[in-house]
Amino acid sequence: MAIYDAEGKIVRINPAAEQITGFQPEDFSASIAERWGKVRVETPDGQPVPHAQVPAFRALRGETVQGELMVLHLVSGRTIWVSVSAAPIRIGWEILGAVATFADLTRVRQMQQEREAFLHSITHDLRTPLTVILGHAELLRPEIEGADLGEMPDINIRSILLAGRQMAKMMEDLVDLAQFEGGKLKVEPEPTDVPAFLADYLKRAQVAMDVSRVAVSLAPDLRWPALADSRTLERILSNLIGNALKYSEDLVTVSVGAAGEEIVISVADKGPGIPPEDLPRIFDRFFRAAGTKGEGLGLGLYITRTLVEAHGGRIWAESTPGEGSTFFFTLPAGIPDKKDTP
Repeated sequence: MAIYDAEGKIVRINPAAEQITGFQPEDFSASIAERWGKVRVETPDGQPVPHAQVPAFRALRGETVQGELMVLHLVSGRTIWVSVSAAPIRIGWEILGAVATFADLTRVRQMQQEREAFLHSITHDLRTPLTVILGHAELLRPEIEGADLGEMPDINIRSILLAGRQMAKMMEDLVDLAQFEGGKLKVEPEPTDVPAFLADYLKRAQVAMDVSRVAVSLAPDLRWPALADSRTLERILSNLIGNALKYSEDLVTVSVGAAGEEIVISVADKGPGIPPEDLPRIFDRFFRAAGTKGEGLGLGLYITRTLVEAHGGRIWAESTPGEGSTFFFTLPAGIPDKKDTP
């Protein structure tokens, strides 16, 4: 912890904060700009942090900062990951100084990187033999279906393909989880014609899911495209439509509409529904609602939520037990600037 006066000078600092920041006693009387000028400060994705955006500086302007994650490159050559919180010290409206707390997360970051490397290594090593299994199963499938071998061989080859695809999905979820929690999630939104994208996606997805049971409903007032990363949007649709088809044997309806400055997409099924007590938690990591089918790690909806929120969108679900569930998510609409429109 460090306490600053109104000019940004350090009036008190404990040994832990002193060790984290690398500040020496001769630095305490310097201004914040001078003090932090000796430290290269970056965001987790490598962008420089201006001195005016340092949490203590912001607190002296009256702002409260909670858990700001920064990377500090110290004069000593050390690089540390730190979470900083700061708040102004006031009497009435007058700001007398600020207090900041520091938490060294370097070891946590190292553990995240080690876990990510481990998951990448494991999934890479497993992906090759799994690809071979799925490839040979796909080659054998038409031969078995065309031969008069009875029902069991056909059931066996379909089971191999289903289990292999489930394993591939679980490996993909684990790698994504490590990337998300390691701050490596990148989305590059661009104007996307959602109806056209959806039609193309369903055409390509027919080899992996029963798209004949998917109906599309488009609102007549779709004036603008969505701002979406195409690879990420495909993952969102794959998770939601795949889940709907898995839990319902009836028609699944994908609807696309607009609400204000958002594009709203929903996926509705007529499955068993979600118990009311489970509904608030279905987007939590590793959570599996009552009645969930055995496969999977409970990461699909958590990853879907993360991808939607990375776009600046929202996601929620509505469900009635025994009648079905509808999952909604929004994406920002690509509305042209008024000065650019005739």
